[in-house]
Amino acid sequence: MLAAMEGADPARVSMLCVLHDTQEPRITDIPHIAKRYLTAAPNTTVTADQVAAGPPAVADLITAAVAEYEAGE
Repeated sequence: MLAAMEGADPARVSMLCVLHDTQEPRITDIPHIAKRYLTAAPNTTVTADQVAAGPPAVADLITAAVAEYEAGE
């Protein structure tokens, strides 16, 4: 609803919301203070690994969506 009210594509926003934390099962959700001592792989790197064996059309769609989210677009 908020996406529609703001003039955004609700379907795109829904997909970004679903995909935005798909990396956490592999790298965990590192608490803010722990980030001073630990370095996790970038979300885009984890996503690339997650979709590497998938069909190219699906991998490209997910990779682009995660990159868009990470860029704050």
